[in-house]
Formats: sequence, C-alpha cells, structure tokens
Amino acid sequence: MLSEATESNGWDKHSQNIGTTLATRACRAAAYSSKLQKMNRDFTGVTQRDVMNWINKDSDTFGEYEKMMLRKIEPKSFGIAMGKAIIRAGYTKSDVKSGRANRWTLPGDIIVPAVATVAPPTMKKSPSTTQMKLLPTGGGGNKSPQKPMALPNASKV
Repeated sequence: MLSEATESNGWDKHSQNIGTTLATRACRAAAYSSKLQKMNRDFTGVTQRDVMNWINKDSDTFGEYEKMMLRKIEPKSFGIAMGKAIIRAGYTKSDVKSGRANRWTLPGDIIVPAVATVAPPTMKKSPSTTQMKLLPTGGGGNKSPQKPMALPNASKV
C-alpha cells in the first residue's frame, strides 16, 4: 500500500495515514529486537537514530520504509514524523542524553528483562599497585598510636 502511495503523483490524507501507521509499527517492531533491548539496558535507552538504523538495516519488513517515505516528504519532516511515531509506539523520554539527541526507554509492555547470568569480572593486580606505599595524609583515622599530650601542671603556671 505504501509503495502504491509513493509511486502515485499525489500524497493525500490516506497516504499520510498509511505512512504514520507504518512508522508506529516499525518503532514497535524495533523495540522487540534483541539489539535495541541490549542498547536500552546498556545505555539507559536508545536514540531515534538507533531505532532508524534498526529499521533500515536489520528489519526485513520495514527495510525500505525510509527510502519510500523520502520520495514524498522532506528529510526534516520525516525526522519529525519518526519522533512522533516513537512517542505513539510507547517509548518514554529518558533523562539521559547522547550529545544533542534524546534517549528513549523502550515501551514498558515490550521490555524483556535480562535473563542471562554473567560471572563477575575478576580483578588482576597490576605490578604498579603492589609496589605503591601509602603516605600519611595527616588527618583521618589512619594515625599510628601516640602517647597523649601532657597537660601543663596548674601549679607551675
């Protein structure tokens, strides 16, 4: 349907609705991908560009969507439309930013919790840390025991 709309001479309201619906569905499909799920966990959300990269490169269903849409609308308008589609798909804006780009957390009904168990990393001692000696800092609780200071005798004062 979208290919027919982009091939025609006009771009009517019906064609716009098809484009909007497909954008929302593509964003929802992207949220189900393991790649975006991992990015969401590792980086506290995904950017709009991450979603678009998945749609363009990793999706068999929506791979041609951006090219088809850019035949009919300007790139800036397409970016705005994809931002609105991300919101309609259920993503929520995160407090974390990637430069100027906002990060979006995936829709709550789609997030798959991490199931894999990973062993904690082991710490290796480097030669430089074993040879270092701590110097006294002059304060804190790391003082060596000392004799208490004697108070002056009141009779001698």
